[in-house]
Amino acid sequence: MDGKTGWLIHTAGRLNVSGMRTALSAGATVHEVEGTGRFLAELVVSGPPPKPTLTEEHADECRLAALRLIREHDGLDADAATAALAIAVREARGPAIVEYLLKCGGDVTVRQGGQTLLHRVRRADVASLLIAAGLSAHERSTAGEHPLPVLVQRRHMPRELAAIVKVLLAAGPDPTGRTPYAHAAALMSAQMQTRGAWRLSELRERHGVVAALLKAAVWERRRHLLVAVVRRPELQQALQAAGAATAKAGVAGAVGGDGTSATEAE
Repeated sequence: MDGKTGWLIHTAGRLNVSGMRTALSAGATVHEVEGTGRFLAELVVSGPPPKPTLTEEHADECRLAALRLIREHDGLDADAATAALAIAVREARGPAIVEYLLKCGGDVTVRQGGQTLLHRVRRADVASLLIAAGLSAHERSTAGEHPLPVLVQRRHMPRELAAIVKVLLAAGPDPTGRTPYAHAAALMSAQMQTRGAWRLSELRERHGVVAALLKAAVWERRRHLLVAVVRRPELQQALQAAGAATAKAGVAGAVGGDGTSATEAE
């Protein structure tokens, strides 16, 4: 590895976009790094802010500029974008980074350790973006686990877990009809994790998760009851008869025996 390539890698790891431009202008190419720009894209996305005082928002702006520079030099193909996408989701990078990598051909269905990106997501806005890009909120891991229970079981839970859970729940019921089982598993995990929480902020977050799961579980039970009614005509007829009887009783109470209404009797 020559000095120009070494400088390109060094500046990429520090999110120094101007330094990357200097190295590229001096003759370095992204393809000299392991024959592809994949390593550079992964390095840019995984790298911490170059300064402790730099906010994550500003760091994401630097990452986005670096990724665009790599793409300008034909170093951000679909494979590189997919590899960087998995890291971006895992490292809680912002939606602008995730959206750009998807635009560059990143595969939203990529798996790591048999898990989907939603099993590892750490931001609610990114979870929404992944679902909008076509990733199912009910896609199971190779071990057969839904994202919900896996997320809730984390000991080092993300700060936005309650918001992430709500995003997954808002994606709708599992088309396989197994969502209640996922809710039950997630709820049990959330309650157990709540007992082990000792920080007030963590306790509040976990309580938010439990509340969201309880609400979703109640709705799922109602939905399944409605589905059962729709599929059984005799239940529909019984409900219609009960509704008609209730309405008739209400009318009888509002009208006196002599045919006068309660208002006229007054």
